[in-house]
Amino acid sequence: MRAHRRWVPVITTLVVASVVAVAGWVGAWSAIDVRMEGAYSARVLNADQAQQAWAELSPYPSGGIPPGENVLVVAEWTDEQRTRWPATDCSFIVYVTHSGFMRVRAYQGDGFSFGSSGLADRAARHYGDIPVMDDRQSGGSAFQGSTFFIPATHPDAGELSVLLTEEHVDVDLIRVGILFTCNGRLIKFIWLEDDKLLK
Repeated sequence: MRAHRRWVPVITTLVVASVVAVAGWVGAWSAIDVRMEGAYSARVLNADQAQQAWAELSPYPSGGIPPGENVLVVAEWTDEQRTRWPATDCSFIVYVTHSGFMRVRAYQGDGFSFGSSGLADRAARHYGDIPVMDDRQSGGSAFQGSTFFIPATHPDAGELSVLLTEEHVDVDLIRVGILFTCNGRLIKFIWLEDDKLLK
């Protein structure tokens, strides 16, 4: 009986410590925030400019530059993470809106991936101003444009160049948005400012 009583303080301490740890974890998650700002430009390229951009974005091109109008989208942004723990796996999802299917080339070093994911589409449904289109294959909706995934710890995080090629690219439809996410949790989304002078 005495041995049992000796374990009571130990068990009580462990329970209290667990409760405090859980409360701290939940509190840290609720405090995770980030301040982001930046700008982008979308400009139509002439033949020489398009060829140069194609060479820079495709170090080992399999062929010549695709025919059609070429638009270079350049985005730059900064972020200030106000709480880092326990957000150990944070990344940016860059949204580039455009109409229809286009040939897309992008450059951000070797630390980005191009494509779509459930997280990107969930964010598009969560933030009402992100344009979506019906996805007949999945029976749901998906972001209308292209998405790029960049680890927040990557040395080149904060900049991305994208070359869009099509018979005609409607520059007025192009916008660039940035989503900050940690451990699969949607933290914040913003639209970058349109800066015609950004190179």
